[in-house]
Amino acid sequence: MHNKVHIILAACGMLLLTMMTSCKEEKDTITNYNNWEARNTEYFNQKYKQAQDSIAAGSKNWKLIRSVYKDAKSTAPTDFIIVHVLSTELPEDFPKPLTTDSVYVHYRGKLIPRDSQVQDTTTYAKDGVQFDTSYYGEDLNLSTAVPVKFAVKDLVDGFQTALVNMHVRDRFEVIMPYTLGYGSSSANASVPSYSTLRFDIMLTYIGLPGKKMPKVQ
Repeated sequence: MHNKVHIILAACGMLLLTMMTSCKEEKDTITNYNNWEARNTEYFNQKYKQAQDSIAAGSKNWKLIRSVYKDAKSTAPTDFIIVHVLSTELPEDFPKPLTTDSVYVHYRGKLIPRDSQVQDTTTYAKDGVQFDTSYYGEDLNLSTAVPVKFAVKDLVDGFQTALVNMHVRDRFEVIMPYTLGYGSSSANASVPSYSTLRFDIMLTYIGLPGKKMPKVQ
């Protein structure tokens, strides 16, 4: 009888330890995203001010672009995406996609960089958690990467806004507020609600409505 009691107590102890470990792991994971809305808002505002200052200083590599779906008179920062032009080759008057077009792009999406409130640095990369990508490796290798086809209108507002301001072979670093991304109730399992999104985007091809898109090898 005593042995049975000891076995039961031991089993209960193991179960409790497992539950505590599970709860701790869950808590650690959640802790990385504590105060998430405030942290993301602060990051976006800092980058917005940085872009403003760079533009005021005469830089042509920074842009603040109003969402294609926002009122043309709006001056609210959260109605804009922040663009850092990494490379551009074609003159400004060359064609750009419309929201009715389809495109091929290389892209990589990340959350905000790691900050002091991140508790588990093994799961949260210094440059931000990567939630989506069309290529592998540290950087885009055009000799091996395969671009992805999208209908522009199917993408989040901030991504659409970036694309309709790009020429073929342009490469932009884009920072968008959560209001132009996945919003306050994200349906993307890899992206928490209220997330400022950071994309590296390269446009490779524009397809017009009704025009057959080429096959990409």
